[in-house]
Amino acid sequence: MDSRDIEKWRVELDSYANVEDGVEYWLARDLMEPMGYTRWENFAEVVKRAKVSCETNKTPVDSHFRDTTKMVTAGVAARAVKDYKLTRCACYLIAQNGDSNKPEIALAQAYFAVQAAAAALCALRAALVNAYAFSQLRALTGSTPCTVNKKATSRSQSLLQSLGGPSGGRTLDLGIKSPLLYQLS
Repeated sequence: MDSRDIEKWRVELDSYANVEDGVEYWLARDLMEPMGYTRWENFAEVVKRAKVSCETNKTPVDSHFRDTTKMVTAGVAARAVKDYKLTRCACYLIAQNGDSNKPEIALAQAYFAVQAAAAALCALRAALVNAYAFSQLRALTGSTPCTVNKKATSRSQSLLQSLGGPSGGRTLDLGIKSPLLYQLS
């Protein structure tokens, strides 16, 4: 397995994506075969374990696994069968709870591992940007996280307003409250 295989999986996964009201989701029955399962009963067990994992992590299951039905044709008749609308997080949990002896599941697990690493890099970049912005705010006001500058200049106030205004509860992505927010609240 190499990066080309992982990229093929990403393209395949994205080809099954649906969008409803701006929300991206996948149908479990559509992902069943690409994840190496031929019988719904077996795949439904994997979905069940993924839902338990979601509950264990105190994540709202209904936000990631939405019950739905899908019409399937069997012979001349169509009937409704149980299905799930899945978020990307649910797809990840399904991959993690699937049979890793299946090459498709192993590939899905590798794909989501790469995605997690990419997300971590994005978070690190955001943290660095926030740290830089924080240092710029500190340079303008002369305050540090431990002290409060009582003299806010009009320049620093306008900078704060351009960043979202003086609201005592606003935090940067790092969870650090800007010293400006303390002095203006």
